[in-house]
Amino acid sequence: MKKRGQVTVFIILGIIILLFVVAFISLKSFMATQQAKVEEEKAQQAALTGESIKAYVESCIERATRNAILENSFSGGYFILPEKSTTDLFDNVPYYFQNEQDLSPPDETIAIEIAKYVDEMLDFCLNDFKTFQEQGYEIAKEKPTSEATLSPQKITLRTNLPLTISIGETTKHISDFMISVPATEFYQNILTAREIIKNQEKEEVCITCFSNLALENELLINI
Repeated sequence: MKKRGQVTVFIILGIIILLFVVAFISLKSFMATQQAKVEEEKAQQAALTGESIKAYVESCIERATRNAILENSFSGGYFILPEKSTTDLFDNVPYYFQNEQDLSPPDETIAIEIAKYVDEMLDFCLNDFKTFQEQGYEIAKEKPTSEATLSPQKITLRTNLPLTISIGETTKHISDFMISVPATEFYQNILTAREIIKNQEKEEVCITCFSNLALENELLINI
């Protein structure tokens, strides 16, 4: 009877140990699964909080701003020509001086026109974020709204572009972007145009004023 009792105790202990081992393995497996899930979520969050998408958008805004400086310059600083402009030229331009009146755009107007260009043309560079979609991102965007500030040294653009970025089960929202582009030469050309206008008197055109200013600022002026 004693041996039988000992055997029973050993069997019970064996079952307890077996159950403990099974529980330990299950717990370890569960913890490993949870840890893997946490690591995956961390990786997804890191991808979303990283600067890759933000940097991509800002690089496109910068490219669009540089293009705006060039393209708007061909139209006298405008993205959309004002009412008082030529209508029968191959490349129409605004009037800067008419009926003894200075019609040249102020800095604020030039900045607004640059912002208009960026808002209209930004999508061509973003290309629906196809590069990021191929990496598993889902990105929904709204219409951009930009504000530009022009100074003698640079153009600063602040763009509100609401983005909803998802990867896996993680979602992030970003909307504010800002870039600056050097504009020293661009601003100097604006000042030169204004100086030319100041030298006009009534219906007379100061040809030597044109040539001297062009020479000083390394500009080509067609008349």
